[in-house]
Amino acid sequence: MSPGRPAAGWRSATFFFLILLSGAIALIVIGAVVDGMLYLVSIGVLLLVVAVLYLLCAR
Repeated sequence: MSPGRPAAGWRSATFFFLILLSGAIALIVIGAVVDGMLYLVSIGVLLLVVAVLYLLCAR
């Protein structure tokens, strides 16, 4: 591994973070748009918090 390149696990961590982030955004949007599905907003916000914590702890 050369000093200028990140480790191989960096790509998988970024991919996992993007999956968490897009899932959270989708749940928030669906929960806000569809009547009676307000609980999806709560789940989306919790997933967003998990994604941010994963981003902070994955370093």
